[in-house]
Amino acid sequence: MHTSGRMRRTASLRWRKSSHSEINECVEVSLDGRTLFLRDSKDPEGPVIRMAPAAREAFAAALHRFIDG
Repeated sequence: MHTSGRMRRTASLRWRKSSHSEINECVEVSLDGRTLFLRDSKDPEGPVIRMAPAAREAFAAALHRFIDG
């Protein structure tokens, strides 16, 4: 069985999800060094978003602006 490069890179990650999530309806996160990975908990074998530190900081700032209104 052939495993894609993405699968090899993310297979060893330790994924976490919010303790407030309902069943599997949330985003899971993993941090590997300074790189943040995000995936849909309903589709753990699906696409993974990879964010370098600068992108992660911009994403967090945008979320704060959205939440704070």
